[in-house]
Amino acid sequence: VVICPLIVLCYDMKRQLQEMGIRVTVIRSASTTYSLVYGNEVVIMVPEVAAAPSMFAILRRLDNEHLLGAICCDEFHTYYTWSSIRPVMLEILQRCRVFVRSPRLMYEAVFCLLITTTSFCYYNILSVLLLH
Repeated sequence: VVICPLIVLCYDMKRQLQEMGIRVTVIRSASTTYSLVYGNEVVIMVPEVAAAPSMFAILRRLDNEHLLGAICCDEFHTYYTWSSIRPVMLEILQRCRVFVRSPRLMYEAVFCLLITTTSFCYYNILSVLLLH
């Protein structure tokens, strides 16, 4: 699962993954059903979808069925720095804590991709994830 803050990046990522032969879908609605997620190697969504209770339930189900390899938070610096204008960004960090130490995941439960950030932002993110 890739959580990406910008829809245009979601579709760019999808195009690139499809060119590599990877089964991928972009989820744009929190009303998505399990069957639309199941069977894809990569599922990409924006934070508002990922934070929805229905999607969280789908992620928990995938985790319980040993089908959730990892959760990647792309452009991770935005999750903290944009939280004042997009409060759901901070909610994603809090929800991801559930998966941080899941024994069922195939890889590290949550990993974050960012190019640049301040040390203040970095330590606040770790604090929210309880990884400090």
